[in-house]
Amino acid sequence: MISSGPLLAFAGPDVSAELAALGGPAEMKIYVLEDEAVMENHPDTNNFGNNVQGGLWVGYEPIDGNTRSWLKFNLANIPKEIGITGASLNVYLNDEWNVTDLPIGVCYSANDSWYETTLTWNNQPAFDTAPLDVIDSPSSPEMFVKGTWYSWEVTPAFADALSNDKNLSLVMKQINEASPLETWNYFLDKDYNATAALYAPYLSVEYTTPDAVGLTVDGISTPPLVNYVQDSTPTFEWTMSDSGSGEYQRDYELEVWNNADYNDTLLWSEAHTDFFSIHDSSTGANFYPFGTANEFRYQLKYPSSLITRSGVIDKLMFETIELEGEVVLENLQINMACVEDTADLTTDFLANYDGVQPTSVLIHQAMQLLLSMVELPLILRIHSSCTRDYT
Repeated sequence: MISSGPLLAFAGPDVSAELAALGGPAEMKIYVLEDEAVMENHPDTNNFGNNVQGGLWVGYEPIDGNTRSWLKFNLANIPKEIGITGASLNVYLNDEWNVTDLPIGVCYSANDSWYETTLTWNNQPAFDTAPLDVIDSPSSPEMFVKGTWYSWEVTPAFADALSNDKNLSLVMKQINEASPLETWNYFLDKDYNATAALYAPYLSVEYTTPDAVGLTVDGISTPPLVNYVQDSTPTFEWTMSDSGSGEYQRDYELEVWNNADYNDTLLWSEAHTDFFSIHDSSTGANFYPFGTANEFRYQLKYPSSLITRSGVIDKLMFETIELEGEVVLENLQINMACVEDTADLTTDFLANYDGVQPTSVLIHQAMQLLLSMVELPLILRIHSSCTRDYT
């Protein structure tokens, strides 16, 4: 069996050489870096800090005129090794002026020079007038309902930004800004209140990793000889499919087992991996350096010397060591960011990000782990693949 991200290979006596496309689709969330609303009838007013009913306003009313909301996302931590298959903007509607609704679209701006602390109607950048996506249904009874998440497809803009300056600027606007209907919508910005982080705008990015095809063992690709590894230093070869943009192989992990279930005897293996323990339950009481006992937070900082030359961490793993029972990790979120500061972490959780907006690479409302042995520790590890640049 071979898979990508990293690659795994399995073969052995009486075992057919198989391929496994474990790369598959995956999802990450990228939270907004900057967001701000601008108002037509207050053309030189910057609204940073004005978070009335949510802070991101879209629609029209006679006193303020048309209003638009701008959002900027930092894509600097997105590696080119993954193949992007889709990206969507997700924003939470906190309230409405009234139940009258008109279609709202999202447009792309290639100009990322704006800042939420200085943005106004008059200095807002130019943007493509053709929207990337529009929400225009259902027209009845309500197109938009408060307390609801809304999503717009923005894949072409995401791909363009990723291949250029790695900043993505989007503007939410009413499609018909000439309408006299009062249609003010209050979406939540990232600074609305203490709990706004749970409802901050984000990009949902779907991606795939390359798949392995065409396994050969010592140059042989067909049964029966491919089923038998007779060389003490066998040569395994394969090729990579590229179903998405920008995919290529960085590294591999190879194992040879004696059975088809890969759970009996490991005969041979080769890998380029590093394991680092981040929490060991055998050390005593729960450790919570950034909050209360019912909110477990943990941060790690890796110096560049411990990260692969490519800067790619290809897998995050939760590993148990012979512990019986069930572990449920609720509201599990793993964020990653690259920071310039090399100093030790402090007890200020947010300050440790050094102003960098992290990328959420894993989010689960509940992750359940079924374990098997008694009174031995649960160890959480991060697995980092060392680069060998097999393109």
